[in-house]
Amino acid sequence: MEQTDVSPIWLNKMERIALKLRYGDFNIEHESSLRKKAEHLYSRMSEEDKTSLIGYHITTGLFPPAIVKVGEDMADADLFDVDGNTGGVINNQISYFHRYLSYNRIFQCTFQ
Repeated sequence: MEQTDVSPIWLNKMERIALKLRYGDFNIEHESSLRKKAEHLYSRMSEEDKTSLIGYHITTGLFPPAIVKVGEDMADADLFDVDGNTGGVINNQISYFHRYLSYNRIFQCTFQ
């Protein structure tokens, strides 16, 4: 991949590498060397490639967002229901300051 041009096939391979780094199950030494190679390959991608959907998958695979732990502050953002509305019970996280906000895997939330 280091000598070939960046193409849709190249991006698909890069996406698989990034997802393996994010979700893979392998030893630390192999992960470290693979991550260095992947970050070097990532630097070859154009800004247009990085902002595409597959580029987003590659970026989040190589540089995953921070995970908020219990008791830590999290960024405030508007919360929407399944119809895209912000009214009613769901509006933004600051309304639930010092309350528990839990998300499940399909992005539904419950307030306690």
